[in-house]
Amino acid sequence: MTEKKGGSKPKQSEVWTKVIGDSILKVTSYEDKFIPSLWDSQGIVWCGGYVSNS
Repeated sequence: MTEKKGGSKPKQSEVWTKVIGDSILKVTSYEDKFIPSLWDSQGIVWCGGYVSNS
């Protein structure tokens, strides 16, 4: 197996979080896009696609 050199992975970071009852809404930035997601105590429940603005 060969390893690719010179390419770096785009940085992903959490930009917004809101707790609603037992659930958590999160927005993560990835490159120049935002990814919404819904979490509960068991893990991720739903994840949306990229959106270009907040």
